[in-house]
Amino acid sequence: MLFQGGKHVDHIADQIVNIIKPLVDPNLKSGIKKVVIKNHLCTFVNALIENPAFSSQTKDVLTTSVSAFGSKCVVDAAAIKEWAERSGLIEDLTSDALAREGRPPRKSRKAAVVEDLSDIVKLEDANWAGNDDRSEECRLLITEGKSCHFGKPAPLHADGFILLDEFDTGDSAKALAVAGLEVVGRDRYGVFPIMGKLTNVSGLTEEKANSTKEINHLIRILGLKYSTDYSLPKNRKTLRYGGIIILTDQDEDGSHIKGLIINFLHTYWPQLLRNGFVQSFMTPLLKARRGSETISFYNMKEFDRWKENTPDADKFTIKYYKGLGTSTSKEAREYFSNFEKHLVQFRHEDDNDDLRIRLVFDKRRSDDRKRWISERLLARDQEVTADAPKTNDITYKEFVDNELFRYSLLDLRRSIPSVVDGLKPSQRKVIHTLLRRSSNKEIKVSQLAAAVALNEGYHHGEWRWLDFLQLSAILCFSRVQFFGISCKVLRVKWEEPITRLIFPTADDELLHYLEEENQLIEPEWYCPIIPMILINGAEGIATGWSTRVLSHDINKVIDNVRRLIEGEKFEKMTPSFSDFSGSVQEIEENRFEIRGKFSFPPSQRKNASNLCLEIVELPVGEWTNRYKQNILHPLQTKGLISGFKEYHTERQVRFVVELSKEFSIRCRRPAGRYGDLMKIFKLSSVVSTNSMVLFDSLGHLKHYTTVSDIMKEHFQVRRQKYEERKEYETKMLDAQLRRSENQVISKRF
Repeated sequence: MLFQGGKHVDHIADQIVNIIKPLVDPNLKSGIKKVVIKNHLCTFVNALIENPAFSSQTKDVLTTSVSAFGSKCVVDAAAIKEWAERSGLIEDLTSDALAREGRPPRKSRKAAVVEDLSDIVKLEDANWAGNDDRSEECRLLITEGKSCHFGKPAPLHADGFILLDEFDTGDSAKALAVAGLEVVGRDRYGVFPIMGKLTNVSGLTEEKANSTKEINHLIRILGLKYSTDYSLPKNRKTLRYGGIIILTDQDEDGSHIKGLIINFLHTYWPQLLRNGFVQSFMTPLLKARRGSETISFYNMKEFDRWKENTPDADKFTIKYYKGLGTSTSKEAREYFSNFEKHLVQFRHEDDNDDLRIRLVFDKRRSDDRKRWISERLLARDQEVTADAPKTNDITYKEFVDNELFRYSLLDLRRSIPSVVDGLKPSQRKVIHTLLRRSSNKEIKVSQLAAAVALNEGYHHGEWRWLDFLQLSAILCFSRVQFFGISCKVLRVKWEEPITRLIFPTADDELLHYLEEENQLIEPEWYCPIIPMILINGAEGIATGWSTRVLSHDINKVIDNVRRLIEGEKFEKMTPSFSDFSGSVQEIEENRFEIRGKFSFPPSQRKNASNLCLEIVELPVGEWTNRYKQNILHPLQTKGLISGFKEYHTERQVRFVVELSKEFSIRCRRPAGRYGDLMKIFKLSSVVSTNSMVLFDSLGHLKHYTTVSDIMKEHFQVRRQKYEERKEYETKMLDAQLRRSENQVISKRF
């Protein structure tokens, strides 16, 4: 169907043609005809015309004269010129006209290679990105994005840089950027939200790195090419963007994301770090408000100094901005109105910058990272290292020694428990929330997560402590319902009586409670009456360190506590695991072999030539699905077993495996049969207790060589807590006595 339009369409199209014609004419001998330009356009106009007149009853063509429209529409010439250049219309018109004149087409002003990025749906590309003349002015804002799912990308009005998104905050970082880019425009700024944290590419081949979706997208968006020296100006001009601006939360995880992006560039294109390619966008961590007065703080140290030096600080309302989603659209526009003020330029000073980046991200330098963290903790007080001063210029070494050092400390505290209570901070928050509840009725984990987030300043997902709810050996929780894998379906019940025996109520007033966002949250550590770390065990991997403490039988732990009270000798304990029916044997100092169980049940068939093997216990930490995929299926492929059936219950493993005829003959020979089957079916594993690294009561990392060392340290802390409790209760009783005496005296008079 041919749409003729009418006077309103002609009115707009003629204006567009008149704007475009002067852009094409200088390239031609005789200029270009307007009709040629018009034939390259498809114009749609949505207009409201007063008393419109049409050429026929079908109202296909508007015939009302322009003067009778009742309104005016003047096309924005600057916007049309920009669109015509960016869309390639000028190039197409010029090339066609030159061809008609018999002349070669002029050299394209666009980049030599124009890649189709339409498959990167999250990308909001800068208008000038990839343009030979303007791409060097463009910046890519890299923000935090969604970690588990994607929503529809928000429309963006930017001016020429790209943004990358992070994890856990949804699209809050992108939303802040969208609001801010309304101020600085879209031509020179682009936005790209990355999902989660970028992969640590140290040690990865180019092929392996490129197989990672986010890295592949980032390379294509920036126009990067492997093995290209971007210190050369001609190579820099091939990039689609002249630099990146990293926009993340102002917390330690945001710093880690910055570091991973920097490491990505440093691994393959270190030249980019030497010429100002990387910047970050800094937003306030806190704001203090009183009336129309607002004071912004970019780190906790700055805020603490202000609080100490301001007599009426308590009259200010404090707002914490740990996540970018906390900022309003109005605040985002304020930040971007002072764009340069919030930019931090990363600067390469010397080889120490390169050495520091390799130190923290090279997977082979774990021991060096240990020394780095230990030396920095010894060199200066931890409080001094808590925050780097706000600056608009920072070297990569300074960034590593301040921001990534803070992340490393946080990572250690998240991953390694305390020797006193055996808990990591996230687990301690759960315990504290439940101890404050007045009810011990069952509760959904999703409801518990909301309570923890509200009362404990917890900003992460439920799954970080879900395993603790399910796997604790001591019945602080009982699992009421667990269908599927959704933690919203899981219900747990808080076992108040036994928990309060382990964590006495009388200790609550003696604990040192932490403060966050102007509220008291969980204590630095609880002080259970027995060393829970030896009962529940623990595992964790952090920056430079890892830890593994095996669980033990609670009765034997209690017996040893009693021995310490009586001054008797500590009795050595073998690891023990709740509901585990296999065996644990010490094979050498601090090394144990954990064995599953199997037997040969009588065959149900007469004269059966194939033996059946019944596996009723797997090594600790092995799951039935994984065992089936990694062990039984390969054995079936090799022809050692004919098949297997599963008869598991909620608490009991049971595989019935039918051996092949040839393998059955081998297994009928008694010599070495037990050991061979253990190896073939991978029913044993060896674990070590050489990495029992825990935080002591003073918050220092400490390596414990034996279980008795852990017990003795916990014993000393617990005994000190009893002394503190005795002193506290004595003071409380004295106060009650004086109050009673005063009441008696007042009654006499």
